[in-house]
Amino acid sequence: MEIKKLKDVVDESGFKAILIGESGAGKTYSISTLGGNPLILSAEKGLLTLKDLVPDMDVVKLNSMADMRDAIISLKDDTDHDTIVIDSLSDVAEEVLAYEMTQNSHGMKAYGALADTMIKMVKAFRDLPKNVIFLCKQVDILDNEGNVTREARMPGKKVGPELPYLVDFVFYARSKRGEDGNIMRTWQTVDDEIRCGKQRGGKLADYEEPNWANIFDKVNS
Repeated sequence: MEIKKLKDVVDESGFKAILIGESGAGKTYSISTLGGNPLILSAEKGLLTLKDLVPDMDVVKLNSMADMRDAIISLKDDTDHDTIVIDSLSDVAEEVLAYEMTQNSHGMKAYGALADTMIKMVKAFRDLPKNVIFLCKQVDILDNEGNVTREARMPGKKVGPELPYLVDFVFYARSKRGEDGNIMRTWQTVDDEIRCGKQRGGKLADYEEPNWANIFDKVNS
């Protein structure tokens, strides 16, 4: 049995976060604010925004369930990259659902298998000994009483509400137009009446500048 200091275990585990936002909220663009040597695991076609910003950043395309499994296995021994970004987890879930539909003739069973597979996959990525950031599309959920909540867009009803429990930080990308007509962007880190923001450690403000390097500096200070 190996005994370690708690601070060392936390440092070795890395930073685990989800960033949720609407299309155009700057989720993919935020990858350009990472320092170090990140790796993008891309399940969508939206990397054009990074072409001129970080043209030499490493990317792995996730086109199938086999690609996702291979990525998890390979990254266990990866020492070249300090941060892994999954862009986006919503698209990964769609790929998983398409796969599960081929394995289950009954739709309900396919969605049940999707939930099990996605939660196991998120945990597998999360438990890698490095920083892991999941980018997620946003969806509005309307309940029977007409109340709206916002969460990560996932097929089915089980995975989206479960995601905040699996990471240390949940950011919501928000934007509004200022009086000068310019778009102002911020990341919300706390709960409100419709969002389930989250931060552990209490080192971040309720609203943070959308910059991963700055957030890492604050969390690690």
